[in-house]
Amino acid sequence: MLTYNKVIDDLGLDSATSNPSLEGSKLESLKAKLAAKKQEMAPRILAKKTRSISFGFLGSGQCGANLVSYAHQLGYEAVCINTANQDLELIDLPESNKLLLEYGLGGAARDLLIGQAAAEAHKEAIYELVQEKLDDCQVLVFCLSLGGGSGAGSCQTVIDILSTFNKPIIV
Repeated sequence: MLTYNKVIDDLGLDSATSNPSLEGSKLESLKAKLAAKKQEMAPRILAKKTRSISFGFLGSGQCGANLVSYAHQLGYEAVCINTANQDLELIDLPESNKLLLEYGLGGAARDLLIGQAAAEAHKEAIYELVQEKLDDCQVLVFCLSLGGGSGAGSCQTVIDILSTFNKPIIV
């Protein structure tokens, strides 16, 4: 037969008489400590990493821009282009590394012809962005998705621009 022992509160605290505001302040204090600890433990790049091969990333469209933002978090040089300003705003890159291809009503809407025309219209600006930000890189990595308009539409034009730098290109 099982017997149960009665739990005795040896601290003299009764849950019915405890101060709920005190419990709330303890909880807030613990949450603040946890948030500070997470911030302290977050990975940060303090110095530019030395690598045997220097990669530079160019992303086109929403997918490509998201991919290069991850590369930038790892310490690589990265830039992105897009026809939709609302997509560029969400990308974690310095504003100087983003290029809005203003063409149409604010996005390519999965239309390859709009993406291609936007890239053709901004050919010089794309070239200047790559030259300014990725000129020291030994290999250029072009990131895009074939499912949208900005990335897939700009593909051929951007590859033509990147090929003028006489560096290996990875797509």
